[in-house]
Amino acid sequence: MSVIACPTDTHIRIRENEDTPIDLHVKTYGNPTHPAILCVVGFGANKEIGQHSFYNKLAEGNIFVVTFSNRDTGGSTRMNHLPTRSMVSTLLVAAAAGLLPPTITSVVVLYCIRNYHSPFAQKLAASVLALFAGFKASGGTKAFHLEPCYTLEDVADDIPLLMNKMNIKQAHIMGTSMGGMLAQTVVLRHPHRFLSLGSVMSNTGANSAIGLPDYPLSTLAYLYIVHPFSHPNPKSKDYYEKIIEYEMEGMEFQLKRSKHATWNNGLNMKEEAERRYAAHTKYDTIQSRKDSMGRQMDGIAWQTGDRTKELKKIQIPTVIVHGMEDKLIPMESGLETAKAIGFPACRRVVLIPDSGHTMDDAFSAVCVDAIIENIHFAEREKNETVQPMSRL
Repeated sequence: MSVIACPTDTHIRIRENEDTPIDLHVKTYGNPTHPAILCVVGFGANKEIGQHSFYNKLAEGNIFVVTFSNRDTGGSTRMNHLPTRSMVSTLLVAAAAGLLPPTITSVVVLYCIRNYHSPFAQKLAASVLALFAGFKASGGTKAFHLEPCYTLEDVADDIPLLMNKMNIKQAHIMGTSMGGMLAQTVVLRHPHRFLSLGSVMSNTGANSAIGLPDYPLSTLAYLYIVHPFSHPNPKSKDYYEKIIEYEMEGMEFQLKRSKHATWNNGLNMKEEAERRYAAHTKYDTIQSRKDSMGRQMDGIAWQTGDRTKELKKIQIPTVIVHGMEDKLIPMESGLETAKAIGFPACRRVVLIPDSGHTMDDAFSAVCVDAIIENIHFAEREKNETVQPMSRL
């Protein structure tokens, strides 16, 4: 059976026998006879947010590009029937879960030092050390586990189901930010389905000191909770201007060269902000997007464990791409991902100066070259592996 191309927006049902069947909103670029790559978008994004110029450049590199909105975003099935926690509650609980154990431990240690001669203090110290060791062995902040609406693993498992429906036996995969987490996860869970991996501005899922996987709480809180434009009033006269200003501020926050940056082959910052707003509002109201982002953050905050030890199992050619000025997922997270996967699977680490957590044209140009080179390497490796031995 030939691979199915979806050059215009198409809904593909990937899960039938469920309380709520799940459709993914898909669009493809390029020739379906070429090697396929699935591009996984990040937190709060849908496939329309992606840089179309980036996808076109991949297609020009003789690659069949599959873009899609994850469940609960864009035109894909919404999980509105699931209980939804706000991002505020998720961040606060995760932070408390991360901060509580070391705080209690510090208080106990100070007490024991001041009362070191007391038998009670000696017993208390031994008990706390044993408790802390047990807490760490049980998964750290996962001991405070709250059942999320869905996990990263659930969303990652949607990807091979989509491949099945599109008659794609094996593919390359790349993911950006949360999409990188999903790409890593699906490669670990379904290694035989993937030929190469591109992990872009992502991480290993290792917990930070506050219990969230490698995310600065202050950045998240500012962008999505504290910022005055993060809760705009749609009825206000300057609503549109405030939304665009908010989008531009987020882009500027993430990009050192913001004054000279362009997106999508030449759009300036305001034009790109307006494009993103149109992409969001094509399928979302403010409230529906907040709800889906709350459920996504739930899955990120309470994902199943740190992937660091698991990542060494990845054997396919991998490239790590990261902006050196990334304030949301720091460059060090990309380096830790590369270290966890290790050589020879992790072939390249591409660090881009003056780039943050946004794919402007300068970032895109470097990233697309790195992804294409990695795919072509993996294809050569695959072809060399299947070549029959010549007769002596």
